[in-house]
Amino acid sequence: MPAYHSNLMATETRLVGEHGLLPVKTQFKGPARGDGVDSDIIDEAIYYFKANVFFKNYEIKNEADRTLIYVTLYILNA
Repeated sequence: MPAYHSNLMATETRLVGEHGLLPVKTQFKGPARGDGVDSDIIDEAIYYFKANVFFKNYEIKNEADRTLIYVTLYILNA
């Protein structure tokens, strides 16, 4: 069974380093403000956390996957 990948990568996604600057549901102004989004990278990381932590290898398909990995590792160490 393959690992779960992020569905949030779009063609107009800005990059910071090698990470995607993905929308976050918030009321505050900022570069990653996601007005009207149903799911953000944090919701996706929490939803796929239990399944993704069991994989030894994870193929990074795009920059959103890299961001998903870092958010998952942050949740793991918090």
